Amino acid sequence: MKRLVVCVSLAIAIGGAYYNALGNGFVFDDYLLVVDKPIMRTSQSLLTVLSDPLSLGYRPLRTFSYLLDYRLGGMSPSVFHLSNLLYHWITACLVFLVALRLTNDPTVEEESWRWRPAVLIVFLWALHPVQTDAVTYIAGRRDILGGLCLFAALWAYLRFRVSAFPGRWRYGWLFLSYLMYGFGILSKESVLMLPLLCLAYDVQQEGLRESLRRRWALYLTILLLGAVVLWYFAGWMILRTIQQTAWHGGSMLGNFATVSRIWAHYLSVMIYPHTLLADYSYEAFSVSRALTEPEVLWALATLGGGVVVGWGLARWRALCGYGGVWMLLAILPVSHLIPIQEIAAEHYLYVPLFGLCLVVGLLLDALYGALTEHARGVGVLRPVVGTVLVVTLLGAAVARIVTRNRDWLNEERLWSVTIATAPRSVRAHYNLAGVYKQQKRIEDAAREFTATLALAPKHVGALVGFGELAFEAGHYGQALDYGLQAQRVAPRNPRAIYLLAWVRLALKEVTVAETLFQQARTLMPNTPGVYAGLKAVAKERGDSKAEAQWAEKLECMERAAKERRPAGASLP
Repeated sequence: MKRLVVCVSLAIAIGGAYYNALGNGFVFDDYLLVVDKPIMRTSQSLLTVLSDPLSLGYRPLRTFSYLLDYRLGGMSPSVFHLSNLLYHWITACLVFLVALRLTNDPTVEEESWRWRPAVLIVFLWALHPVQTDAVTYIAGRRDILGGLCLFAALWAYLRFRVSAFPGRWRYGWLFLSYLMYGFGILSKESVLMLPLLCLAYDVQQEGLRESLRRRWALYLTILLLGAVVLWYFAGWMILRTIQQTAWHGGSMLGNFATVSRIWAHYLSVMIYPHTLLADYSYEAFSVSRALTEPEVLWALATLGGGVVVGWGLARWRALCGYGGVWMLLAILPVSHLIPIQEIAAEHYLYVPLFGLCLVVGLLLDALYGALTEHARGVGVLRPVVGTVLVVTLLGAAVARIVTRNRDWLNEERLWSVTIATAPRSVRAHYNLAGVYKQQKRIEDAAREFTATLALAPKHVGALVGFGELAFEAGHYGQALDYGLQAQRVAPRNPRAIYLLAWVRLALKEVTVAETLFQQARTLMPNTPGVYAGLKAVAKERGDSKAEAQWAEKLECMERAAKERRPAGASLP
């Protein structure tokens, strides 16, 4: 009954905090992963889709969950947002179950367990504002599902360790842990770290030598299982990332300096979410090249201070040490040992945050307990103060979540807020320019394209954007100049070729235009405008048969494009 009360309370708290996110629209990668993903509209049965999981992409569990949403409610953003809240609530319930076992001695009967530490931990975790990047953002579901499966697998493993069932029945918990571990990797690759989290807990309970003696084969088996699943579904993605990788800052030393600043930033936003940001691209979060840079020295000092504090807390209570190790292990897979383009992201903290909440929950419980002990002689004032502190923390967190949810309302709001927070974010300026262009706010679009080029002079998208604005205004010479600049930077860029095709057609260079449209058709075959251009070329040539052929193709493409986008959706 107590578990049910906590889970219902979590549902109420999460629902209240994230309720205003249900009216948000699709933004940014939501279009790539949901709105424009062909498999969303497949007519195949779900069983047929599951028979070929590779068709769902390298994170098939996430894609399958999107497919379920689409089958239930069509392309309505509210359905996808509601599912995110549901999965986050389920994950929170699993976090509570894990915390309940971690904070109680495995040899103590459940009737004698203490519940307050686990309750504090789970509410701190579920209502932390940094989680909005995963929960409010539909594309953030990868982290929610990965976390859900990881905590389910860890809970099953903890049950396996203390199960009273003999023989094969006891290994049912281990099988469940294996199963959830595999599912987790199908949504988020960083779940691969689960065996190390299990090992760290066993070491805390039994010591390293005893843990390895008892379960070395178990740890190895789980790790190999995860590696096989990961390689089967995402091996090509890993290889491509390695081939395209480059050290942040241009060297291993610069990469380490950058990573130290990333870790310090993560620690700061977990402790106090003073700045929440949707974009951590190079310009928004600059890379470092040397350890002597002031920002790097400050980050190293911050991390060193964190280690000292963590060591002291671990000496006070071993479980605090486990919380620190949890943060380190959970963040390692996204710590740029192999640098990736997304230099940092708050959704990476969905699982690592549990380590900090574990430590803070234990500290609050100790404070509250001490106040309760002292209050026997002075009444109930001090226990009330402890309760007020917890309520104040959670109330402030909910208020920050509600405010942050509004930032994800739509594309315009998201990128405007991002620019206000990180004025040097090239991605934010460029994406906001695209929104303004879609809304026919030409001057605003031109301003943001200008800001983009001021920060990144060779930004192909901004050059093409200016060319499109000039073309729509009838300034074909200017449009041609921007298109040629973009093509010099990226000769095979589809949008540059597409722009030049229309410009050449407007200048009556029909043969050149046709060649360019055919190139664009090869590079972007699902773009209706390409077929509109080929139809216009055929009309200029007086070829009625070809014109009818391209008109028919254009009609089919426009119908498909209309079906892909929900009513009122803006282009990303």
